[in-house]
Amino acid sequence: MYAERNDRPGAIKPGSLAMAMAINAGVLSAVLLAAPEIIKIKPPVPIEIINIPIEPPPPPEPVQPRAKTDPAPQPKPILPDPIIKIDRPVDVTFPGTTIIPTGPTGTSEGTGVIIDPPAPPPVLIEPSIDDRYRSSFQPAYPPAEQRAERSGFVVVRVLIGIDGRVSAVERVSATSDDFFETTRRTALGKWRFKPATRGGAPVERWRVMRVTFQIEEA
Repeated sequence: MYAERNDRPGAIKPGSLAMAMAINAGVLSAVLLAAPEIIKIKPPVPIEIINIPIEPPPPPEPVQPRAKTDPAPQPKPILPDPIIKIDRPVDVTFPGTTIIPTGPTGTSEGTGVIIDPPAPPPVLIEPSIDDRYRSSFQPAYPPAEQRAERSGFVVVRVLIGIDGRVSAVERVSATSDDFFETTRRTALGKWRFKPATRGGAPVERWRVMRVTFQIEEA
């Protein structure tokens, strides 16, 4: 009976089971008996900080100022000696006869040179009104001024030629243009003068004339 039970397929043999149990037990014992390996971890070593003094850099070398060199002296130009002009003495003479001695100084003897006095400048005679034409000097009264019964005056400069006639008229002042215009026309057409003379010769000459316009009361 037992033989048949062991011969059946799939039946567990007692020998195999015992062997398997023995192997498992040996493996378990080996595991339990094996001493665990303990790894020791060293604590970190503290880092010691040491301050190493750093020497300061050496100061820069002082810059020596460059010595100023004087410029080379320039040669002075040679100037020629100044020429000093010495004016010749001028003899001052006064009107009259002057005798300049020509003999040695300190002696009473000697000859003299007689210098004639300078001739006097020519005499200038101013122009004057020719009496023959005096009645023609008053200009005609301007009609507009006469109707307005307005009086006035005119001051002019006239250039008198060598023939005694007026050749130019310049206005100095006038009460109105009408008074001046009638005076200008009369001066150029009717005024006659004795011309100015210089040393007896007639010359042109300016003269200032004043003309008055007055309303006559009836």
